[in-house]
Amino acid sequence: MFLTFFEDILIVNFVSIVRVILFNMSFTIYKGIIYSVLLTVFLSCNSTLNNPMEKNLPKLVENPDQINPDFYFRIVLMEETDSSYFCTLKSIDSKDTVGMKMEVMKGIKPGLNEDGSADTVNGFSENKIKFFRIKGLSENLVQAMEKQFNYPISYSESKEVIAPLVFSSNKVPIEFTNDQYYSLKMFLKNNLGSEAEIFAVIDCHRSLFEFKAKDPSFFQPLIDAFIFEKEIK
Repeated sequence: MFLTFFEDILIVNFVSIVRVILFNMSFTIYKGIIYSVLLTVFLSCNSTLNNPMEKNLPKLVENPDQINPDFYFRIVLMEETDSSYFCTLKSIDSKDTVGMKMEVMKGIKPGLNEDGSADTVNGFSENKIKFFRIKGLSENLVQAMEKQFNYPISYSESKEVIAPLVFSSNKVPIEFTNDQYYSLKMFLKNNLGSEAEIFAVIDCHRSLFEFKAKDPSFFQPLIDAFIFEKEIK
């Protein structure tokens, strides 16, 4: 009788202890989840606030009434590896942030000789400059280009990476270790036919990347060329 009563007490106490443990464990888990979420938000906001390049982003298009406008991006972050420079590009279209990532391989050979003539042998390069998607921001870019050019967007086939044929219109190799201004011509593959041709600029002094279509006939192929598929991590 006594043992039964004593066993009942132990069982009751055990159940109570288990309930307390489960309650505390549950609370700890929720607290951990809430803490993790708040920490992530804080670090994200803090990272943006501490990066001055994220402030006062340029307008994607300074003069939207121009028939063939220039598109501007701030290089908000540049990470150097042994073989390349990895740039995060952002700008503002209306109230939306647009952007993409750009990888520039080191030592892209100049395409102009000392006398200014074109070096058609060494001036062209493939897979030396690549563009990658930033989830959401790259979709905003395509929509902004569609609006600017007044052409419908083609979703026939998307791309994981954009790797244009590049001609370096410079007399020196492209490096990000100085304040140089580099001019480029790019040929971008698309699903509509001929390559979309653009003129591009990497302005290291102002931390800007710019491009514009060679002429209006390349507007629609250019939009199609920048439809990405996956986000690089």
